[in-house]
Amino acid sequence: VSTQSTGNWKRGKRMNVLGKYQPFGLTYLRETGNKLSDKASFILISSDDAQENEFFCSGKTVVWSVGGVHLVKAFTVSSIVLESIPCRFSSTEQIQVPASQGLNESSYVCVLHSEGAELFSKEGDFHPIVFFCKIVRVWKMPLGVLLERELSKREKEIVFKQLFFNNTESSSSDALQRESSQTEITPDILPMVFSLTHPLKEVQPLSEVAFEGVNSTTNLFNDIFQRIVFTDDKVPLIVTYHLAEAVHYFWVLRKNLIVDEEEAPTYERARDKAIAVSYTH
Repeated sequence: VSTQSTGNWKRGKRMNVLGKYQPFGLTYLRETGNKLSDKASFILISSDDAQENEFFCSGKTVVWSVGGVHLVKAFTVSSIVLESIPCRFSSTEQIQVPASQGLNESSYVCVLHSEGAELFSKEGDFHPIVFFCKIVRVWKMPLGVLLERELSKREKEIVFKQLFFNNTESSSSDALQRESSQTEITPDILPMVFSLTHPLKEVQPLSEVAFEGVNSTTNLFNDIFQRIVFTDDKVPLIVTYHLAEAVHYFWVLRKNLIVDEEEAPTYERARDKAIAVSYTH
């Protein structure tokens, strides 16, 4: 341990340099004889009881520890781990305000790997997330998780062409657009983001609600140019970045209140259970 003066800090206070941080998961895997991946990573997240949770990912294994000294759980999945995030679920399916700590609430780890996504709890419960296409990112939200799907080949072509046009001078862009119009590509009409509010419930699509005065319109959240850049597990907020417009959008999560199926967007008519997204410009 070395000590150095603190410069502009108040007299008498000093800064202690403790050295390079050694993840508990790294030590645990070495001591248990597990092979370490070259792309190992970890995140540190503070919990409500002021303890620091570490989630260490290496190869097909996730090590969940607390305080740098205590092992909570170690999970092994069928393929390479891409991401792991802590999440909470409640039987009441609240979204706007998190439930009281310990009241009908369970802590899980959502593990995204190259073959799918799964939920693991402290008590040893295991729930695979059944989804019809590949998930590229998982995002935390108050009492649940958000799943961002991969773009199809057709949608990737649309995004590439639009971004290419945006970065090309107008004369060249006009010529390219005339050429492209002969082979127009239309996007797949599928939601981009889905929600899971309970480990035993089905994944549901998100919708977006746009307000103009007292009127509102509801559509599936299927803009292929939107990318999630931030969510929070305590505040029902989503921040997205629009690739074509180069603009950030702020969204508020809330439970969908649509009851009449005829007024809801057609996605297997399951919109009465989905989570809506409200736009705040």
